[in-house]
Amino acid sequence: NKAKYIEVGYLPQEGIKASGRTLFTETQSAFENTVAIQEKIEAVSTQLGELDTASPEYADTLEVYGELQLHLDKQEVDKMKPRIEKILVGLGFKHSDMDRDVGEFSGGWQMRIALAKLLLREPSVLLLDEPTNHLDIDSQLWLENYIQNYGGAVILISHDRAFLDSIVKKTLAFEAGQVNEFSGNYSHYLEQSKILREQLQRAYDNQQREITKTEQFVNRFRAKARRASQAQSRLKQLDKMERI
Repeated sequence: NKAKYIEVGYLPQEGIKASGRTLFTETQSAFENTVAIQEKIEAVSTQLGELDTASPEYADTLEVYGELQLHLDKQEVDKMKPRIEKILVGLGFKHSDMDRDVGEFSGGWQMRIALAKLLLREPSVLLLDEPTNHLDIDSQLWLENYIQNYGGAVILISHDRAFLDSIVKKTLAFEAGQVNEFSGNYSHYLEQSKILREQLQRAYDNQQREITKTEQFVNRFRAKARRASQAQSRLKQLDKMERI
């Protein structure tokens, strides 16, 4: 469950394909809400030009126009174009690519387009599945810097250790039916995980010695009346023991 104001954005590993629009227009679709507001403003502006300025309808329509304009101002439309170009260039596109049909780009570049749209949306929670798979080194370094300064939460899965070490602040390890949380990047997780495994091994060895000792006691005294109750008691303790 999540709060209504939380927006989640997801980038899969592959399978995204777009065509029929220019690179810039396709990327601009990340601002669909803003574009829709702009279209409404144009329609209301046309309507205002057709109404009598002294009529109640004109006053009501003018109020709607003002509210729409207020919403649009919050979107910082004047920064939309430079933001789009900045992210596309950061992900490896050239300025000469802006008017190319997105259908001309290969699968790896299609994923970059999808990533650009996702970053432009700036969701509260960003879910990235192997985001560096289709990036060259320059684009990867740009993405690392972008994520380090991202205002929301970023949850990612990656096999790229250098990438993880540069940006990850918390690691979740799914092991033996449990989820363990480690503060720090991937290398820190490996170090801490090794320490925990060594501790667990020592605890296991100690428990095995205790089990063997208890079993020997039970086998030795369970048939002797004087010590049978003690043997049964230890047998019950053995059954209740949480095995490592």
